[in-house]
Formats: sequence, structure tokens, C-alpha cells
Amino acid sequence: MTTGFTLHHLFTSTETDQFLVPEIQRDYVWSIPQLDKLLGSLRATFAKAQRQPDLQVSGTDALPAVVDSFLEHHRRQRYSHHMGFIYAYHDSAYTGKAFLIDGQQRLLSLYLLLLARAVQENKQDSFQTNYLSATGKIRLDYRVRAATHDFLQRFVPFVLEASPSDQAIGGIAIKEAIKQQYWYLRAYEQDPTIAHILDNYTYLMSQPQQEGPNYHFLQHYVRFWYFDTGDRARGEDLYLSLNSTGLITSTGENQRALLLATESNPELKQSWGLQLEQWQDFFWKHRGQNLNADQGFNEFFRWLRIIAPAIANEQQGAADLISQALQIKDTPRELPTGFTLQNAARLMEVLRLLFPLPNSKTVGLVPNGLLPFSWLAQTGPLESARLGTRELFRLLPVLAYCMERIKQQDDKWEHLTRVARYFYNVQRLDRVGQAGLQPLADFCAEATLLAQELGKTETGDITGLIDIAISRRISLALLPAEEKQKLMLYQLAGADRPEMEHLLGQLEDDAYNQGQVGHLFIGDSLATTNLQNVQRVHQRYFALGLNRLSNRRTLQSLLLLWGNCTVQDRESYLYEQYNYGAWPNIIRTTGGGFQAFFLDFLHQDVDVATYYEHNKRKYYETKTTAKLLVDSSFDNQLRLLALLFDYFQSLEPETDNISLWLKGAQIGYFYPDYIEGRDYSLPEDQAIFDEQTLRFWNVSNRMTSANYKVKALLPWAYELFKKHNPQALSYRQFLDARLEEVGAKVALEADLINISQLPI
Repeated sequence: MTTGFTLHHLFTSTETDQFLVPEIQRDYVWSIPQLDKLLGSLRATFAKAQRQPDLQVSGTDALPAVVDSFLEHHRRQRYSHHMGFIYAYHDSAYTGKAFLIDGQQRLLSLYLLLLARAVQENKQDSFQTNYLSATGKIRLDYRVRAATHDFLQRFVPFVLEASPSDQAIGGIAIKEAIKQQYWYLRAYEQDPTIAHILDNYTYLMSQPQQEGPNYHFLQHYVRFWYFDTGDRARGEDLYLSLNSTGLITSTGENQRALLLATESNPELKQSWGLQLEQWQDFFWKHRGQNLNADQGFNEFFRWLRIIAPAIANEQQGAADLISQALQIKDTPRELPTGFTLQNAARLMEVLRLLFPLPNSKTVGLVPNGLLPFSWLAQTGPLESARLGTRELFRLLPVLAYCMERIKQQDDKWEHLTRVARYFYNVQRLDRVGQAGLQPLADFCAEATLLAQELGKTETGDITGLIDIAISRRISLALLPAEEKQKLMLYQLAGADRPEMEHLLGQLEDDAYNQGQVGHLFIGDSLATTNLQNVQRVHQRYFALGLNRLSNRRTLQSLLLLWGNCTVQDRESYLYEQYNYGAWPNIIRTTGGGFQAFFLDFLHQDVDVATYYEHNKRKYYETKTTAKLLVDSSFDNQLRLLALLFDYFQSLEPETDNISLWLKGAQIGYFYPDYIEGRDYSLPEDQAIFDEQTLRFWNVSNRMTSANYKVKALLPWAYELFKKHNPQALSYRQFLDARLEEVGAKVALEADLINISQLPI
């Protein structure tokens, strides 16, 4: 008794004229590793089947043909190779067709292997009789993937009729011959199913025939358990159930199938299926390092699902629905309102506007930095390849805005970049950017609805958010004070607006400003400033040259002349004292040393280095060396350390990596109040070669991060000092010389008498 269907039986002895791969199935993605595994198992079974059977047939009446037939039947029973289940369903609209639920990868790979063996063994007539229909259609085809269908209909007859010279060289020649045919389209290069079919057939043709399996074995010894589910609905339910936890299908393919199921007209369904293929081609071109287009296509359907309530104008509860959808990890099968083929087509149109194809001359309507093109080429496992909620906070409002503009058939996109920049800036603010998952999802949902409503306005101008915010009473996190001031500024700017936006945009994108610029307009209302002020702030800020390490180091020393750069850490409540590893905090802290400095620097026309030398001399010219040497305040000791920095830099002007601060760029944390039991005195007047310690301690600013009495000079800086100063100067002698160099007054005798009475 036979078990299951052989390949020959499956394709010739059932009532099915063709097996079709439906839209619900993924691409054909098997490649050489999977083929090698398949060949290895088939060869092992084939080798056993070639052995002499242990069954003996005797008797004078036994005809040789009868004996051979019996032994062949015995071999098939004992040595058949089982390939598992194949599931299929029927659709009443397609008579004589069975649609594969599961088995595409195995069945198509075997079909290609059978084709290769038929060519190698000159069994082309047998293959054409059994595995092509009477009308010439191949018996394993694709339902709505027009490109794959067209290719297979040309490919199979071509290789069956190809000349021996084309079939030579292990299949390489046939591959090149196919690519030279008029029917082989350039687009086929980007179709993963077609590419794998061609590569796999080439590889199978290169495999030695003597190792098997041969054409006969493949036809009659390879078996499946074939299960027909009946109608389409039960078939698709079974398919989704079978593949709900595996990698056999992708989320995007399930969603594509669900969308197509909403269309009952066979002709329209065929048309939509072709469009979906063309959309997948877009993601194939954006796939980056991905092996196929699944990741991008999955994200496409995910984005459509999330914004579907907004698209459907479900204002009642839409925010909650969007927020919930943002946090769903799997993909439900039910279709939300708004998740339609028509809206999918609009979203695809939006993506083509936002993300130009790689290596094309097309320019996206939004700069790459605001909506990175790499978002369509996410790599890694499904979960890690999805965009996070913070990225979606930037993307979804733009998609919702564009969907509304497209519905209005608006071909003017002058405000699109402004919309993208607005939500990009808001996401960088702590209140949104550092929010937990649930609050962030709520912010994202509200931002999506806000942008959608903006898209409905006549012009779509981003400044319309002010009125919308008033009517909707949105969260302050989505209309922060500075962003509101910018919108008010743009409303009044008139013809100056484009240049203002350009200059402010460059300031926003600077790494240290992180989307904010209000801290640079000191004493000036951003909402009522003018183009001249914006130009001045822009010019002087970039004159700082903070992208250069040498300028940042000069600014470190320079800010010591302007006051304390103290920022409280929100988690530990410690105070960061001159943490030069956190420039954004220093630059953006209201009332800090940077703002005091920048207010004066705005009105100068010199570079940072010249400005520092001038202000350093101006500062020290009003002080005496003696008083500075006994000043144990934290700020003064840091200024003295800055003088050491300048001195070492002068000794090695070509050295770029000179830095004196311990712990990298950070000078330290401190508690302002806890002071008991500590020594706050300066070091004794001893040789600096014997004692490297500068202790940054006093009553008001006690450092804690570097431990008590640690070395202030880095070891290499100490060695550099000894190299250039062989004489044994004491600590105070050395600093006295450095202070005189920068203009500090030499102490008078009266000053020395008074100073001598001060505690050391």
C-alpha cells in the first residue's frame, strides 16, 4: 500500500491541472545551503534504493517483467523518500487549480531538480508530457505575481529546448543564455523569486549525475502526504495557524493576503496583486543588507495598521487605538477600519515621495537627516528590525500629514520639510525623547492626529499648529514653549522666513544644541527677533568651531573666566562641575557661564583663540600673584590648572591630544553642603616633582567623584613637565612664573605681609 503521493502522481493523477502559489505565500527564498541539505538526504535514500533487494522471487512461471515490476514496487515501498505534508485549498473562481498553503519551497526546489535531471538524461519529452499541461502551462505556477508567472512560462520551455552547448559548463551557459533572451527583463534581477529560481537551477545543473538522484527516482520515490483543506477560508486559516510562530511566511505576506481577500472581483484582485508586487519591488530596492524585501514590506503594513484609525477619521478613540497599535508585537488578523487597499496605495504614494530610490537622481521631499532613508533597510531579526516608538514619533505624523494632502490632491509640498523638522525637534526634547513606553506611545498617537488635522488645512502650513493646539488642548510636550515661539516668529517673518528657517535649522541640527536655539538668543525674545539677529547668532555660534577639539579645549579654559558651569544631575542630584563631556548641558543651561560668555562674544569679531588670550590677560591684570596663590576656591584652582594646560600646549604645539582633566573630560561631581571632616587647604610649598597633587576642595564646592587627594595632573603631563623643566621649581614658584606670563601683578611688600597672615 503506497503512502502519500509521489511527484508523478501529484502532478498527473489528481484532478488538479495546476498547483498555484497564492498571494498569501512568501517569495521563493531557498538557496544553496537548503538545496545541499535536500540533495544530501535524497542521495542517501537513492543509494539505498540502488542496492539489490533482500527479497527473492522464485518459480518457473515468473516472467522477468513481472519480477522486475514486483521488485520495483518493493523498492518504492521500502526506500521512498518522504518530504512531509503539502497543504492546499480550492477557490471556486479558479476551476482545476489548487493553491498551496504550505510546501512552496520544497515543491519548487524539487520541480527545478526534476527539470535539471530531465535535461541531463535527455528526458525532456517525458517532462513536457507530465509536468506541463496540455496547453503548455507549467503545472507549478504563481497566482498574482505576474513577473514570476511570465518568467516561468518562458524559462521552462526554453531550457527544455536549449541546445547541448547552452546546457554545458555546469549550467553556467544556460544562465547567461537566458539573460540574453528578449523576454528576460531587467526587472527580473530585482525579483527574489526569479533570482533564486535561476541561481538554483544553475547550481542543480552543476551537480554530478552519478551521485543521484536520477529522474526516475525523483518521479516515483519522492512522496508527500497531500492534504486538501477544501475552500479558501479554511485554507488560509490553516496557513496562518501553521506559520504563526515560524519563519516560513512573513508578516507582510499575511497582511497582503488579508488585504486582497477584501476584494471579491477576480479581475480587480488580479490587478491589486500586480500592484502589491510592484510595491514590494520598491522595498526590494530599499532592502540594504537584507536578503529580501520582507523587512521593509512588513514595516509598510505595520505603519498602515497604526495610522489606520486616523485615516478613517475615527476621532472618537483614535488616539487610544493608535497608542495600542504601537505596542502590539504580533500582527492581528482582523482588519482595522482604514486598513484598505485604497489607503495602502495612498501610503505607497507617500513613501515614494519621502524615500527616493537608492542610486537614483530623484531627490526626496524631506532631507535624509529628518527621515533617514535607512529606515526602509532595517536589518536583523523581526523584532529588532522594527522601528522603535521614538523613530515612529518622527515618522507617523509626517505620513498622516501626507495622506491628508494626497486625499486633497495637493501637489504643493512646500511645508512638508517644516512638518518633519517640527516633530524631529520635539522628539529630541527630554519630555518626549526620554519618556517611558506608554507615555511615548500616547505622545506619538496625539502627534499623529495633530499632524493629520494640520494636513486638512488649506495650506498645510506648520504655523497652523498654534490654532489647532488651542482647539484640541494638546499636551504641552507637543507644543513646547520654544517651538511655539518659532512658529510665532515664522508667522511674522514674511519674506525673511525661508532664510530664518534655514539658519535656525542649521543651529538646531548642531550636535550641542540638539534641536533648541532659544539659549543662544540671550536677552532677546525668539518670537519677535529679526533676520539680522538670527544671522548674527548663526555666524558667531559657528565661529566657535565646536566641531574641532582644539577649540573645545580653548573654550574649557575660557569659560572658567566667566563663572561656574554647574549642572545638577536629575538622577543622582549630584552637581556636575565643568563636565566637559556634556557640552549640551553647559551650552543650554540658563544663567550659566556659557551664556555670560556668549552674550559678550556675540558682539566681537575675533576667533575663539584670540578672544581667550585677550580675556585671560584682562582677567589676570587686575590681580596679584600672591593673592591668587592663596585663593583656595574651586574656580580659582581650575583657572590655575588651565594655565598649566596652556603651558604644556606651548611646549608641544603640534600635539593634539593634550588634556589635563582626570576622568576624561569631566572634572567632577560635588555635593554643595556636606563638608565635615575634610581638608580644604592648598598643598604645601613643595617641589612639584615630588607632589603632583592639586586638591580641588573648599567649603562651597566639594568634589567627590575623583576621591580624596587624587592626582590632578595626568601622568603623561607630569612627564612632559619634567622633560621641559629640569630645574626643581616648587609648586608656588612654578605657578608664580605662569601668572606673571599672563599679566598678573607681582605682589607688593604690603600685600605679602597681609597674605602671610592668611592660613595655608
